[in-house]
Amino acid sequence: MITLLEELVNQVGSIVLVAVLLSRFSFFKRLVTRDKIALRYLFILAIIFGMFGILKTYSGIPVKGALANARVVGVFVGGLIGGPVVGILSGIIAGVHRWAIDIGGFTAFPCMMSTVLEGVLAGLLSKSFYRQEKKWLFALYTGALAEMMQMAILLILVRPFSAAVDLVSIIGIPMIVANAIGISMLVAIVDMIYSERDKIAANQSKLVLEI
Repeated sequence: MITLLEELVNQVGSIVLVAVLLSRFSFFKRLVTRDKIALRYLFILAIIFGMFGILKTYSGIPVKGALANARVVGVFVGGLIGGPVVGILSGIIAGVHRWAIDIGGFTAFPCMMSTVLEGVLAGLLSKSFYRQEKKWLFALYTGALAEMMQMAILLILVRPFSAAVDLVSIIGIPMIVANAIGISMLVAIVDMIYSERDKIAANQSKLVLEI
């Protein structure tokens, strides 16, 4: 279990690294800091975060004929910052891909369902997310809740039930812990982008007043 947790944390680290690199590009900053975002930008965000999910499916760790992965991190963060449209679409992109490819077969459909539902959950939580002072903390415990929901879906849908219990007993805690931390870290990066924007706006206002 400890080894699996370490491998999942490494997966999460790679997502955070990509997010840090993206945060340096002005187009990404514009995408995530628009107060009233146009529908086309929501689609772009959904594709970006859905692709995060797809990448993490391919780098998943085989466990008992299934995959332990960080697919939810991109989908959940997309839903939190982009709302229901981004959450649902990125969940569908990553989830349908998980179901369509022939790896980790016997959990393919439950994983698709859980990915879509986690995207929906994140989208519904988006308004509450923006009201939080400590957004990273909100993301941490809601991300853990989303992963608990995924484990519950596996127990409900995977048959035989004994196989589901065996799988969840191995991947449950590592995925809940690693992915919740990853979601929190990714949100912290996005929050940093917002802080930079606010700082720039404050400096511009100060300059205007001085002039």
